[in-house]
Amino acid sequence: MRYPFTLVKVKSKIGTVWQARIWDESQQKYAISRSTGVLVEGKKENRREAEDVARKIYDELPKVLSTVTQTLIPAIQTKQGNLTAASLRLPTSLYDV
Repeated sequence: MRYPFTLVKVKSKIGTVWQARIWDESQQKYAISRSTGVLVEGKKENRREAEDVARKIYDELPKVLSTVTQTLIPAIQTKQGNLTAASLRLPTSLYDV
């Protein structure tokens, strides 16, 4: 079992920032990448702050998936008929987000 996420440095318009990569055990690869918005600066490069943000991103992924499957899909089905997450290209698992 791997650690659930890793941090990598990515250059952006605002400077170099930390990006969280979330590991998908079933696919055996990093399935999600999200910016933490934390700049890489200072002696310790704000890594601890980036880890805290990455942990929050990781912890909130089930809530995002739940919102999509419980709110968005039924609302669209009411308007459009019998649609599925696959036909709308919406996430069907935690790691599709």
